[in-house]
Parts: sequence; structure tokens; C-alpha cells
Amino acid sequence: ERAPSAEVVAYEREIPPDDTLVATLCKSARGEWARLWQSGEGSSARKIEPEATRTPARAPVPKQKTQRPQAAGGAGPMAFVPRKMVLGSDARRSEQMVSSRAADASVEETAPARDHWDAITARYIWPDGLDLACGAAEAAEGEEPFFSWTETATEVCLSASTRRGLRPGDLSLEVSGGSGEVLIDGLPTPWRGLFSGKVDPDRCEVRVVPQEGAEADKLELRLLKADGRYWRAPFKEMLATVNDQER
Repeated sequence: ERAPSAEVVAYEREIPPDDTLVATLCKSARGEWARLWQSGEGSSARKIEPEATRTPARAPVPKQKTQRPQAAGGAGPMAFVPRKMVLGSDARRSEQMVSSRAADASVEETAPARDHWDAITARYIWPDGLDLACGAAEAAEGEEPFFSWTETATEVCLSASTRRGLRPGDLSLEVSGGSGEVLIDGLPTPWRGLFSGKVDPDRCEVRVVPQEGAEADKLELRLLKADGRYWRAPFKEMLATVNDQER
């Protein structure tokens, strides 16, 4: 094998070392990253420990210098040795990953809002253009609901059938800012519990509305709102059922 000439040896000594590509990522929050990419890519990356925690490295084992590859015909060494950069070397796979992440992001943006927040504890604004909202208590199939209600921007009115001849003195209403109950003959009724909004206690009332020719009279409970919001149901315990009906 022919030994390289003095000119070739001098040229090899002047070849600069490989450059290093440095990418600096500024964290938005403190903490150690378990890996560089969430997708698991970058397995060829090497984590460099800080100087304070870095373990002493072993003494390097001297490597035997190898001769650079010769050009065709043995005319001399090659002036450029191509090296593949690992990061971003597979352009087609990188484009597939970017497209996949973009598709996942578009799906998340169009996800229903009810899957990301608690509709029961939310406070609804009264919808523009809505004059009256109606609802009824849950009942078994084939049976009439125990009571129904109507709602406007200013009040919620509950209605139920009651015995004929019920006198105003037989009724009692106890209301605070956010709860209340109706008593008949001093006994509790299903109209009791936490309201879905705030009321004005001094303006709420319960009354009997006689129904001529009917088998029963009508009992009404009027709750005057203090917050002007959309309740969707008179009592908070009924909101879960309303949510299921609206889905």
C-alpha cells in the first residue's frame, strides 16, 4: 500500500473538525423533562447532565488513527466525507408526524364544550329572544309529572294539583336567598331544597288557584329572581336530569 505524501498529510491536519448544531428550548415552567419529545422520537439523543451532578468520566481509551478513504484509483484521500444528520433525517416520516398532530389538534378544538366543564355548577345567562321556558318533574312512563314549571327572565313559577278546598292558612312558605320550602298543614312537600339561583324572599309567594269544575285545585309557587339568570330548573338537584334530557 502506498504511503501518503507529505502534502496529503499536511492537508489532513488542516481539515476543521465537524460543526455542532445547537437548538436551545426555553421552558415555560420549571421542572425536569423525562424525554425530549412526547411522541418518543429522538431516541438517538443523548442527555447531558449538569456539571454539579455529572459523574466523572472514565479516561478515554486511545483510538487507533484510521486512514481516510482513498479516492478512486488511489490518487489520494477524499476532501469531503458525507455524514447524515440524525435529527430530521427522515423527511417523509417527519411530515407524517406533523400532519398527524395537526389532525389531532383539530379534533380537540371541535370537541363539545359539555365534555370539558361542569354544566350543573355553571351559571347560564338568559338567552336573547327567549320569552318563556317550560319544564316538568321526572315521572314514570304513562304517569303525569308531579309538578311543572315555567320560567321567564324575572321569575320561575311552579304548578301542581292539590286537594279542593285547601285554604291559604293551610299553606306556609319559608324562603331565604338561595333555598326554601313549602309546607301544607305543617308538613313538608317536594317543593323544598336549594334553588338554582338567587331569589328575592320578600316577593315570593305560594297560593291556591281554584279550578271550577275540576277534581282538584292548582297550587302555585312564584319565585322572583334576584340574579336575572337562566335557571333551567327550579331546584339544583334537578339539573342533572335536565342535562341528560338536553344531551
